Amino acid sequence: MAYLRYVKPRKAELIVDEMLAICSEINAWRDKKASKAANEAYNEWLESDLRSDGKE
Repeated sequence: MAYLRYVKPRKAELIVDEMLAICSEINAWRDKKASKAANEAYNEWLESDLRSDGKE
């Protein structure tokens, strides 16, 4: 909304372009979060595997 108030775009295409850019940023953020979570789970799995190998 701030974009619309500040820039006051005259064409609908500019509004749509901004909306698509925001959606793209949100999707990239979600992908980054999911990747980070998967990486943390993998690292935990590796660490637990290493600990169990040391006990044998």
